[in-house]
Amino acid sequence: MSRGRRHVARAIAAVLLAVAVSGCATSRNYRKGEELSREGDWDTAVAYYTKALQDNPDRPDYKISLERAMLKAAQAHMAAAREFDRKGDVENALVEYRKVLEYEPNA
Repeated sequence: MSRGRRHVARAIAAVLLAVAVSGCATSRNYRKGEELSREGDWDTAVAYYTKALQDNPDRPDYKISLERAMLKAAQAHMAAAREFDRKGDVENALVEYRKVLEYEPNA
């Protein structure tokens, strides 16, 4: 193989490696989001799904998973807010209501 072809082959290999590595990082974030969703850790799942979607914005499954996790997180915070409200703990209820609005601004 000529010297020029070796340089081209190395450049192509480097590009393919970079694409593979970035794909692994994205899928790693998505997989972690899935794991956290199964555990019910919605806030952290949202963070991982957000990273996965930022890395690969063309993935509809990532977007759907993020939206689902945001909805579940909002529901969990709403339940917590209502419980604090029921107990008369207005300060903590407000913290939880604010979290609901972070996930569901139209709530």
